[in-house]
Amino acid sequence: QVGVCACSWSPASSLCAAMCCLTEQRTQSALSAVAEFATVANQVQHEELRAASQQVALEGLSLCESYGRRCVRFLLEALQSASRGGAAAVNDVVWMLYKLARKSDQARAWVMQDNGLEVLLAALVVHPGEAELLADGVWLAYALDGLQGFARLLARCGGSSPGHVAIRGAVVWSIYELVQGCKDGGAQAAAERA
Repeated sequence: QVGVCACSWSPASSLCAAMCCLTEQRTQSALSAVAEFATVANQVQHEELRAASQQVALEGLSLCESYGRRCVRFLLEALQSASRGGAAAVNDVVWMLYKLARKSDQARAWVMQDNGLEVLLAALVVHPGEAELLADGVWLAYALDGLQGFARLLARCGGSSPGHVAIRGAVVWSIYELVQGCKDGGAQAAAERA
């Protein structure tokens, strides 16, 4: 896809497309190697080699998990910082978190453990006039915790501030989309940008 970034976020130069593709391939290859090593380590017949291989595999998997958790924390910190900036910065972070939440149960758990819904709410409430951002943020809450994500946003937005009113409206619209049978609503395509 020359001219379009492999992440499908926005049009980009050929160099960006190549870098995105290379990074994605490299990441998948490295993770596949660690996973395959962990799988075959258990199948080694030589007892000493099996024990050492299992230890190395465990270390590799622990490093992957640690780095994944670091990525989630980075995004939540970025969301806190972005909320003081413009809506575009917040939307970028919301999009990244949404992509992670849709692909990884573990990433969803880490976001929830790190009070991600509270961070999301704080970022959304300061941008009441940004309908697309509010919709994407509400769908992120849904991706993180299903209908409970909607309920948690509603429970925390009982005030009369423009931000609270706007978030309640976005939640109601998202529920309407679910009821209409749009499984993830029309916001899925916008949130995925793909």
